[in-house]
Amino acid sequence: MTEQSQSGNPKGVWPGEESEIEIVEGILRGLEDVKAGRVTPHDEVMAQVRARLDAKVINRAT
Repeated sequence: MTEQSQSGNPKGVWPGEESEIEIVEGILRGLEDVKAGRVTPHDEVMAQVRARLDAKVINRAT
């Protein structure tokens, strides 16, 4: 059975509607993650990425 939008039309009736809904839902989930503290600061992630890349460069050089 097709899920209905608030207007009564099936979800995804016109091209792109379903993907837009999925994008908005994803953003809302992300905002909830931020509120709940389930995120990693950008600087921390980038430090981890740099450390891994540096380790690969060192391993290739030896």
